Amino acid sequence: MSDSSSNNTGAVVHNAPVMNIGQWNKNLTYRMADGSIVLRVEEYLHKIHLSILTALSPNMASILAIPSGKPIGDPTQEGTELYPLHLMGFTKQEMDDFLFWIYRVGWTPISDDAQKERVMANLLKVADVWEIAVGRQYAIDNLESMYLPPSRRLELARMFSIFHWVEPAVTEIFSGKLSALSVEDIGRVDIKVYSILVKGMERLEIEMRRTANVAPADDPRHAS
Repeated sequence: MSDSSSNNTGAVVHNAPVMNIGQWNKNLTYRMADGSIVLRVEEYLHKIHLSILTALSPNMASILAIPSGKPIGDPTQEGTELYPLHLMGFTKQEMDDFLFWIYRVGWTPISDDAQKERVMANLLKVADVWEIAVGRQYAIDNLESMYLPPSRRLELARMFSIFHWVEPAVTEIFSGKLSALSVEDIGRVDIKVYSILVKGMERLEIEMRRTANVAPADDPRHAS
């Protein structure tokens, strides 16, 4: 049984903590010598600065403030080397990319567009869950600076409520052919959304055919 759990709002529920007896891996990239909290994500431990997390995210501050039922100074208090705080709902890669933004983005270049898309999408997820407005906007701005297929933009817009991405993405899909969408594209936009797009395209084609078959009205300027 896990020591704590997280729902999709980022809340942490404290249960019986699990002692660290060396069964987890230390994430050496994000293991700060002066870090003040130890988080476990999947099977990896991250030692980072609690002050940074709580300054960025009032939501995270409230999560960590949830009483664990233990007095201050209790050796089994979660968030220590001995009893790491288990965060569920994120993968190690997602947490690494979030911490990359906090600690390294200012001086470490991102090598290619695929890496940039992954980092920014993962940052967007964590920032959205923990209500980190500056991180969310940073991710959106960077994703908007690069080309993403319309299906990918619709996927991210649906997942993270980026409403102003929807219309341009749908317009781009309508400008082509739905048959050109790959299985991956269809999976991204969600089958229900895909069904709506199919019906919309069918209606558009019917309307275009109907309009093409209507004879143009006589121009009164050429009437005898």
